[in-house]
Amino acid sequence: MGTQTYENVYSRERALSELREQIHESREIVALAAPIELIPQIEDVLTEAVDRGVLVLLLLASDDLSYEEAAQRAFPATIVRYWEPQGVNVTSAMVDYHSGLVTISQLHDSDADVGRTLIYADEFFGNMQLTSLVVNFWRRGDEIYADDPLPLPHTYDSFFYAIIDAAKRLRDRHDLYATVSVVGGHPEYGEVIGGPVINVRQNIVFPMTNSFPAENNMFVESNHGTVSVGGPSGTVEDIGASAVKLYEGDVTPAE
Repeated sequence: MGTQTYENVYSRERALSELREQIHESREIVALAAPIELIPQIEDVLTEAVDRGVLVLLLLASDDLSYEEAAQRAFPATIVRYWEPQGVNVTSAMVDYHSGLVTISQLHDSDADVGRTLIYADEFFGNMQLTSLVVNFWRRGDEIYADDPLPLPHTYDSFFYAIIDAAKRLRDRHDLYATVSVVGGHPEYGEVIGGPVINVRQNIVFPMTNSFPAENNMFVESNHGTVSVGGPSGTVEDIGASAVKLYEGDVTPAE
């Protein structure tokens, strides 16, 4: 898991600087729950992250904006959910599964009281933080924005991103084909499986279709029958995926 570090800081400027740097360094995912007023302070680095292909999930709240007012705003993100009133009274960020911060300080308000900010680098804690956000808080917001899925064909190193885009396309009644690189190979399924994507269960993008809180997987109709595919560390699915390539259509694509 690499080096694990934890640090408590009591400076708004330092905490905001750390958050901006973490987002600037992101390569796979940024999951952020925060007051909506914080976004202008980090909008540039969020925009750059989206442009790099990073999955950006925002759960926002405000004392001052209604759902309708928030929905009229533009945000640099893949998916935005809004929770009113004042659904989020902390700022909680998780970046690339291994770093992030949690604070009760209002980082957007230079006149607010300064509280403690926990800054960490720890893959175990990062995964717990993401699970907590998705399982405990994400559904409490309403989706106000979802970006279009990436153009296909596309190879996703982030299984989370593949699930979200597959869900969007199936929702819009597109036929999908997937080739899945199997983590570590598999005695029955081998190193790669392929076939039409017949279902996705997930709890990130509307409509949510998961059957238990942390479920995010896809079902592929392969030569081995219907195979359930989870992320690299999946335990309830038939296989885990190290990468997924999605194509539009329901027949084997030409390589």
